[in-house]
Amino acid sequence: MRITDLNSQPIYALRHLTAVGGGVQEVLLPFLRASVAGLPEHIDALVATADLQGRTIDGRLLGVAVAEELAQLAERGQIPRGDRCGVLLAGDLYSASPPRRGANGDVRAVWDAFAGWARWVCGVAGNHDLFSDKPNAPALAAFRRQSGCGLLDAETIERDGLRIAGLSGIIGRPGRPWRRAEAHFIEAFAGLVAAGPDILLCHEGPGRASREQGGVPLLDELLVAARREILCVRGHMFWEEALLAGDGLRQVLNVDSRVVVLQRN
Repeated sequence: MRITDLNSQPIYALRHLTAVGGGVQEVLLPFLRASVAGLPEHIDALVATADLQGRTIDGRLLGVAVAEELAQLAERGQIPRGDRCGVLLAGDLYSASPPRRGANGDVRAVWDAFAGWARWVCGVAGNHDLFSDKPNAPALAAFRRQSGCGLLDAETIERDGLRIAGLSGIIGRPGRPWRRAEAHFIEAFAGLVAAGPDILLCHEGPGRASREQGGVPLLDELLVAARREILCVRGHMFWEEALLAGDGLRQVLNVDSRVVVLQRN
């Protein structure tokens, strides 16, 4: 699957509140449209997003509102119907109320909202995501069993003929939620690349050694060295230009603080 065009002009924008500095600011979340080649016949679009760390003006989690707005856009014919769409979540879907930086919390309502609209949902956890009202392994396991959602961590699954790999969390001190030592993170990422996915989801991920497209350059080198077409979808760090492409067959799509509808050519 390959992105052939990404329109930087939003098809929609959702007003919400987010933490900026030490305060709260009202901003717009852009919904963008991209054209893709190679979608399976059973789906007409994939919706990818991450870092929905905000609240609507009336206090709802931003991700819940995004799922509702996608349903409205589909009803108006602006995007395909939910039963013809898959959803890719790249982590950090929680916000305190009112929003504040660094808050951790339960994101099950966001996953459930997307699952209620789309054909299927899969994704990874960000470093601020919990799957209960407090972090514990049994609650996470229960969510993975009961929700029907594909929450991935160093795993590969198949949806409608697409091989989707996912690596949750970030590089950091082991023992804290959703963190791996750098060597273990890179090893897990390399293993997923070697498995030959069509799409590779991660929260922290590939990038260049620059402010414009920052990330972990070695992960980008692993994708280029794979010599096969892989679309990597990541979040965690905002880029002004959402798409990193041009070297080898890989593309890296950064969906931090944006919603991208990847629609059939």
